[in-house]
Amino acid sequence: HQKLPQTVKIKCFGVRQQGYLNLVKFIKNTFKLDNQGQKIRLSYDNPVNVSYFDAKGTYSIVRNCNNWTAEGLGSAEVTTPLWAGLSSAILWHLENRCDKN
Repeated sequence: HQKLPQTVKIKCFGVRQQGYLNLVKFIKNTFKLDNQGQKIRLSYDNPVNVSYFDAKGTYSIVRNCNNWTAEGLGSAEVTTPLWAGLSSAILWHLENRCDKN
């Protein structure tokens, strides 16, 4: 986002440098790559400036975007719920570690 949306719940939290690097590695490792080692773009939505890319793994009711988010946060040493099927479960576990200045 170029500026924070006002219509969604946003929670700020901090990670250590190594946790951040682990999270970046986790995200990079979830993309499927072509023969040249480039991410495979599936589509691009021009009006909202969003791209969709092919990824490793499968998507289902028990393996969804919230589970993926929790796995990524876990790689950054952020506390996450045992079951993260809902975004509210993830948000509930996050500790607010940012200044509100």
